[in-house]
Amino acid sequence: MHVSDVIDDIKAAFEQFPDAARWRVGVATYVDGPGSDISVMYAASYHVDGDGFFLVPEGMGEAFALEERPFTARELLDALEAEARWAGYAVHVRAEIVELADSSFASRNLPLWGAGVHDEAELVYFYYGAMALEA
Repeated sequence: MHVSDVIDDIKAAFEQFPDAARWRVGVATYVDGPGSDISVMYAASYHVDGDGFFLVPEGMGEAFALEERPFTARELLDALEAEARWAGYAVHVRAEIVELADSSFASRNLPLWGAGVHDEAELVYFYYGAMALEA
């Protein structure tokens, strides 16, 4: 996925669920591969690194010197649309963070591949990791 795809997915969510503009943003993955339970984390920050855009789950922002704050799908959409140069950037999630012996951090970055909406949880989310089609 690229930033332009994320923009399209958020807009599609708003068309289906107009209230989704005020909902939180999250990332989701299958716990034990496609068809298994889904693990969801709220995104608490985002940033650009090189020519990539990254969603950062709650609790991981400090590793990248990012302020964590809840943001809505509308806020994310506005930020993405305000930076036209990001449209072609690949989108990843900082899926795992490990502190190294020298107190620096390393992250496992996984690409996003799809989007969903959970109206009861008031969440717009993006899938990463194993794809359902691989099952």
